[in-house]
Amino acid sequence: MLCASPGPALPELASLWKAAPNRHLWTIGGQLLSVVVSRVSVMFIVMAAAPTTQDNSFDWSLLIGSGVTAAVVAGLVSLVQIFVTGHRERRKQLIEFRLRQINELYAPISLLLAQDLSLAKTLREAAAVPGTEWHLLDDLSTVLSNAELTKLAKRIVEVNNAIKNILTEKSGLGLHDELPDSYSEFITHADLVAQGVEAGAIAPNVAPKYFPKAFEVDVKRDYAATLAKLKKELKN
Repeated sequence: MLCASPGPALPELASLWKAAPNRHLWTIGGQLLSVVVSRVSVMFIVMAAAPTTQDNSFDWSLLIGSGVTAAVVAGLVSLVQIFVTGHRERRKQLIEFRLRQINELYAPISLLLAQDLSLAKTLREAAAVPGTEWHLLDDLSTVLSNAELTKLAKRIVEVNNAIKNILTEKSGLGLHDELPDSYSEFITHADLVAQGVEAGAIAPNVAPKYFPKAFEVDVKRDYAATLAKLKKELKN
């Protein structure tokens, strides 16, 4: 007489579950589903081959073991499906967040920084005395006395303000435990440049705050790190 043993299915599930961290979740789900199919198939074989009772009815007691096993397996498969769906949703949300970090914070700041530095270089080459270190905040009178140089200075103010707005509105996307000092240093620098270009000079009791080179370094580093994380997550 054929009989269905309830024992083998649970060890099979246990071994598959232990292997899960090292396998793709869809593969594990498929293997678990195959266990369910095999258990149910055994149930039908038992029903077909098992003897009947005196009134020709099927002895359902033979299926108690396999029936319980199939129910347990089916429940575990449902849990795995929930886990897989949850994992997929978490991965989707993480990728969307990485894209927000790039598209709303690091990429626009990087583009604006490149424009800012290009404008500053053009202004420096036009206004500076060759062989000397030059800063806009130290030579506002020279720049503002020339219409073309004034246009460049005002454009620098516009770009600085665009970067400042992104920092004040989106810097939380960086998920820093503490914001880099260079962020606040850049904002201070941007405000002084705006004040100087507008008024023709900065307040006499305020020391000039030059462009913080650490700001460019910090943005490039965090941009590269976020891109690397996104590429890794897209491959998984």
